[in-house]
Amino acid sequence: MIVDDTNTAIACKSGELPVLATPAMIALMENAAMKAVEDILPEGCTTVGGSVNVTHLRPTAIGHTVTAVAEL
Repeated sequence: MIVDDTNTAIACKSGELPVLATPAMIALMENAAMKAVEDILPEGCTTVGGSVNVTHLRPTAIGHTVTAVAEL
C-alpha cells in the first residue's frame, strides 16, 4: 500500500502527524492474513481478527510503500 492522505494518523484520528496510522497498518496486516488463508477455507467462509500484538517502530511518510506478508 502507498501511504496517502486517506491512511494517515490524521485521517484515522489516531494522531496528529501525516504518517501511516497504526490502525491502517493493522488493517493491512489483517488483510494479508485473510488473503493467506482464503484459498483453503470453505466457500463462503472468511477470517476475523481475534487478537493483535504489534509494535509500530517508526513513521512512514506519505508517498512511501508499506507491505504486509502473512505466513502460515
